[in-house]
Amino acid sequence: MAAIIACCVLGVVFNPLKNANEAAHEVGGAHDLAKVRDLSMQIVSDSETGESETYSDPEVARKLQLETYTLDHVLEALKFFNTNAFVFVYYEQTDEFIALYDDSLRFTSATRSIYTIMPQLSFLLRRYFPYRFFGPGSGDWVALLSEGNLYEITKPDCKKGVLDCGTDLEMGEEFAPIFHFGNLILQSKRRFPSAVSMPKVDSGLLECFTQMFISGTVCDALTPQPWQEMLLERQGFNATFENLIPQVFWRGTDEQPLYGDYEKPNVVTDVSETALYALRKKKEKVAEELMAKENLRPTWRGAVLTAEAEVVAGRNKPKTTPWANIKLISYVDKGKTYETPTGQEYLFWGNTGLPTAATDVHPLTQAKYKYHLIIGGDSFTETFKKLSMPGLVFRVENDPASPIQDYITEHFTAGSHYVPVLPDLSDLKEKFEWAQNNTEEAEAIATLSTYYVRKMGLQNMVMSLSANAIAQKISPVIFSYESVPGVLGALLADTNSSLYPLMKCTGRTIDDCVYMADERNLPEEERFFTLAENVESA
Repeated sequence: MAAIIACCVLGVVFNPLKNANEAAHEVGGAHDLAKVRDLSMQIVSDSETGESETYSDPEVARKLQLETYTLDHVLEALKFFNTNAFVFVYYEQTDEFIALYDDSLRFTSATRSIYTIMPQLSFLLRRYFPYRFFGPGSGDWVALLSEGNLYEITKPDCKKGVLDCGTDLEMGEEFAPIFHFGNLILQSKRRFPSAVSMPKVDSGLLECFTQMFISGTVCDALTPQPWQEMLLERQGFNATFENLIPQVFWRGTDEQPLYGDYEKPNVVTDVSETALYALRKKKEKVAEELMAKENLRPTWRGAVLTAEAEVVAGRNKPKTTPWANIKLISYVDKGKTYETPTGQEYLFWGNTGLPTAATDVHPLTQAKYKYHLIIGGDSFTETFKKLSMPGLVFRVENDPASPIQDYITEHFTAGSHYVPVLPDLSDLKEKFEWAQNNTEEAEAIATLSTYYVRKMGLQNMVMSLSANAIAQKISPVIFSYESVPGVLGALLADTNSSLYPLMKCTGRTIDDCVYMADERNLPEEERFFTLAENVESA
């Protein structure tokens, strides 16, 4: 059980359950919330001492140090979303966690992410804060949860920067806490000032944390796959860093990045007929004109860089390897994913010489390249995969003043685990040349990132990630909600309220949740269940 409960947070082993129970015992059953709050803050503070590397989000304390906030603050913050924002409630009277949804928000198949978040989050809150959630007398608690790409789930005024989301509110700095299960845009008008990054739902990390508590085992998401084991142990993989293929390699989906307002190339407005119908140097001329497009999507700019690199490499005597190999393998149309080699748009650009379309490659083949690119929004799986490879990772930092942050990438450091590049990739070739001329330094960064990926599969590291995601990020506001007797109960009982329950969980196990919503408003093929079916199955 020690492996299950003991957490190594910031290099200091501590037992959150033991400390929490001691706190409850010291204040006579945990009914004196003021004393429990002081003790709980001390517990978290104690966990933050030590000399090893820090995994906590330095922004959390600044964002969430609220004296108090109310249900009104939460409902005000909800107004900025158009989908996938949930009012997360702990209702002391029934000792349950409840997810509420507003009927003014779009309910789509993506909204079901809450069905994954609720069982895991409720379970982990019970484990980390038993002195806070213990039924009648513990007080209600409310926060806002959101999931997905903030560009897609917030209202248009937030996306365009017309509203400085959060700071234009009368409530100002007391904006309600938002625990966002996805990417955040920091230091920009699109950023919600009180939003804190939590693990992405599709990363599987929430399940990893609960699995560690329940069985003490490391989940599949953090366990290196066989091909990764070969790389990490260098078994059956003889290429040294020096002998890897000296190209910046990327394969991925043609989609809008999580930052900025970028566009795909337009054949009518972005390329002249002179270039399109050139008999000689068509590829070179098309690439030159597309490179002048200021808001070209980074993935397409990568394809243009690849075209330019191929032109230069082809002129060399003897021919050399192009420094860039950045191509698209798929695109999304009306929610469905297709391969680019079959797409008319990509076939057209391919005929101009622009190397946009390609097929995917096996990770062991990809691992033979010396340089890899992470463009903002890469999935946890892709990030984990690239950082485990022996090559050096270049990661788009989108804008130094507005970096993308998600729960995992906030644990990696520029210059230590990867080399940052600008969103328009304008410095990618410069960074490539630096790495080529500073092999020892580049290899050291690549080696450290590989070591870090290996380290993430250790039990104490999994518990450290869990404690950071739950205990340290939520604890600053765990006692900040101003619970007014009767207010939350009246809201839950109000059948005319625009808020309705989606799911409720006790948090005692991960299998005791009850679905409470009716999905009849969705197309039949998208339904997970209907309320009638749920009742019958119960």
